[in-house]
Amino acid sequence: MSDNSLFDMFDLSKTDEMLRERARAESQLKDQELKVQLRWRRSSAYSLVDEQVSPEEIVNAPPITATDQDWYEQLPEGIRPLFLRVRFTRVMRKISAAWIDVAATRNVFDELLLVERESRAGFPPAALQELYALRDYYFDVLHPDKTGRSFTP
Repeated sequence: MSDNSLFDMFDLSKTDEMLRERARAESQLKDQELKVQLRWRRSSAYSLVDEQVSPEEIVNAPPITATDQDWYEQLPEGIRPLFLRVRFTRVMRKISAAWIDVAATRNVFDELLLVERESRAGFPPAALQELYALRDYYFDVLHPDKTGRSFTP
């Protein structure tokens, strides 16, 4: 039996095809799990936002830069921070600016979610839901290998 005969038992093109099929199946499973997570977040976050943001407010929302708009649109529909976009544009822009840097994003979320000054009134529930959904999406979905959460409610 020659050294190559062991490899002749397997059709390498079929092995590659099986590996690609397995990768596709794993990707689809991951996508399905993500859809379930996003569906839950969308239903819980949008219920508060729908009650508090009128169509007129959406139309008359403060303008944002093209970079911020691109960031907003690349987010999954259920994660897009509509309430922040309309009522707390500065906060949304701060998150958008830090988004490419894990450490900076962690610092922004910590600064926004940890109340260090008693004089702060805090965010309304709809804004908090969007902040937590963004934070969870960032650290649980985009960067699961990073330990990003300093604070969990």
